[in-house]
Amino acid sequence: MTDGTRPGRPRVTTPKQDQQVIALSEKETFVTSQDITNRLNKKGLDISHRTVRRRLNEAGAKYNRPLSKPLLT
Repeated sequence: MTDGTRPGRPRVTTPKQDQQVIALSEKETFVTSQDITNRLNKKGLDISHRTVRRRLNEAGAKYNRPLSKPLLT
């Protein structure tokens, strides 16, 4: 079986850029996809936050949300 061209829109990001997205998410615990998008846009990579979410899902990223607890008095 050959690995030929597939139908559909080509990817916007390269594998190296995908690694940058994953590295940014692993470096900080509670970074959002919008934060990653803003940082990559400053570096010159035009990417949407939905694309960032898709790349993180493909990488099997775990999502952590800070727990909301009442403050102790």
